[in-house]
Amino acid sequence: MGLPEKIETRLFINGEFVESSNGKTFDIINPATLELVAKVHEASEQDTDNAGSYMKKLASLIRENNDELAALEASSMGRPVGEFIDAHASAAKWDRHAEAGYSVQGTTGVQTPGFVNMTFRQPYGVVAGIIPWNVPLLFLANKLAPALIVGNTVVLKSSEKAPLTSAKIATLVQQAGFPPGVIIIITGFGNVSGSILSHHMDVRALSFTGSSRTGRLIQAAAAKSNLKQVFLELGGKSPAVVFEDADLEKAVCMANSRIYVTGGGAPSGREGYYIKPTIFKDTPEDAKIMKEEIFGPVVNINVFKSEDEVLAKANATEYGLYASVYTKDIDRAMRFAKGLEAGTVGVNCTSPVTGADMPFGGYKSSGSGREGEPLYSLDNFLETKSVLIKIS
Repeated sequence: MGLPEKIETRLFINGEFVESSNGKTFDIINPATLELVAKVHEASEQDTDNAGSYMKKLASLIRENNDELAALEASSMGRPVGEFIDAHASAAKWDRHAEAGYSVQGTTGVQTPGFVNMTFRQPYGVVAGIIPWNVPLLFLANKLAPALIVGNTVVLKSSEKAPLTSAKIATLVQQAGFPPGVIIIITGFGNVSGSILSHHMDVRALSFTGSSRTGRLIQAAAAKSNLKQVFLELGGKSPAVVFEDADLEKAVCMANSRIYVTGGGAPSGREGYYIKPTIFKDTPEDAKIMKEEIFGPVVNINVFKSEDEVLAKANATEYGLYASVYTKDIDRAMRFAKGLEAGTVGVNCTSPVTGADMPFGGYKSSGSGREGEPLYSLDNFLETKSVLIKIS
């Protein structure tokens, strides 16, 4: 049996054969004859360390394209360019997750007589993400980065209201060199593409950010199909509680309970969707505007007399995403941090303030699962397998 006329000596990366990035090769010598059999391409550090390096490269490209991404969001969803910090925040998420893959570890146990046991943490395979319109770059990073670094392939559906930045990210994914098929980004409406992903038998886990109504539909679709794991970051209606000892100037500014605007509402002579700022005072606790989330410049201001009263009112909602308490009394602050039924509690701060080293997610109808901090977000895209090894 002779050797083939041509021996393949290149590296196989991204579904194709390529030479090493630094051009180096090493010799393969027949030990019986000492003859040179082939010169094989030597994988460089860049060739080898691709999983994290793709994500690092993408983070760099996102930063480089900040201005274009800002313009795309301004044109598709009306967000002022001056308020756009999402590219750098998104890039930081990609960087953090690129370094987090090695933190995934199993456990071992020797408490069962005659056995050595262990757990494996393994990717689902194919997972999906569905993101909203309001901060698409951040939500895209929250879905893609943790899923990819632990070994999944991802189908991501962007919002039909703001798809342009996601489409731009797709071009940067290509520039970064991700293998074909590892990331799929689609644009469509929820009742078609979102429904298909939710029902799809090959999708083993799905992460969604959006309304509680849609989250319930996705969970129902998962139950009717393959019982895929579903992680939800949904609506919120949590309050900002301001006590008499708070720094009122800072509290009312951050909590948006006092609003100053230029007279006239919408700029004169301009087209567009403008909603005048609206303040409701002493709103009945059972009113719809006190119970349901409003995406707009609308605020309810009510008063309270005691801690017990306001804590009960604060928790009298089906939502629990982000609550705040303003006080200089640290004991009171900690009592409310424990007592407020919300996934995040801000003390002397409020949304959208978050911590890069903290998970984010909701209580009750505000969702399930946590995103943001890799220690928590990686869990959304990993299955745990128990392995029992009999040794006697």
